[in-house]
Amino acid sequence: MAKAAKHLCQQCGKYHHGFGNVCWRCERKNAVPKVCPYCHKETESRSIKYHIGCSFLVIDISRKATAKVVKAIKLGTIKAISSETKCVDCGKPARDYDHRYYGNPLDVVPVCRACNQKRGPALDVHQFYLASNAELRPPSESRSRLK
Repeated sequence: MAKAAKHLCQQCGKYHHGFGNVCWRCERKNAVPKVCPYCHKETESRSIKYHIGCSFLVIDISRKATAKVVKAIKLGTIKAISSETKCVDCGKPARDYDHRYYGNPLDVVPVCRACNQKRGPALDVHQFYLASNAELRPPSESRSRLK
């Protein structure tokens, strides 16, 4: 197997085997830090979506909504997903129920795993985060966000 051609980095002037005009070291230096969409703190890693404290809150909110769906399935209020259940987005076999709003935990639609990943977290998770963190914020900040 042949080696990849060397390229001259336009920022540091060193040669590298990667693609493009900038080496991976300079790309890493220039990378914008990832910021949590909820608390606006910098995350511990560029691959992590949320600040660690916020991710636990989001998981807790999601688990509570999921528990209500599981209970409704056991009671027969919501039909369990079967092999005939199709994804509302693409038509493939559904494997999960998706919440668009955690405020209505039983308002769910069947989706396949790929579509569930594309949809991301529920649209109102930010409001639940703010409500659950109201006592953790300084009083002046809490009042200004509630207005």
